[in-house]
Amino acid sequence: LEESIADYSVVIERDPSFLGGYHGRGLANTQAGLAEAALADLNEAILIDESYGPTYAARAVANTLLGRDDEAEQDIEKAVSLGHDRSVVEADIAAIKEQRQ
Repeated sequence: LEESIADYSVVIERDPSFLGGYHGRGLANTQAGLAEAALADLNEAILIDESYGPTYAARAVANTLLGRDDEAEQDIEKAVSLGHDRSVVEADIAAIKEQRQ
């Protein structure tokens, strides 16, 4: 994951307007347990393209990791409205919530 984060950082440095760089690094940061860093990247990705549903789904997961369930629910609704599969993101979130207990 560290290598992925470093690689995405290079991509972002080369093209700061490339949605995929921020989205990818956000996913890698989430998997690495770096939810705050993930949120920063995913927020940046949304600023670049607010119509990309998978970024909202990924941000819902990061928000859930931080215990921000209301924000996560808003992101799920936005992701679904943009065509993302609700069941996929809700399964990820359910697993996180289960680990919290």
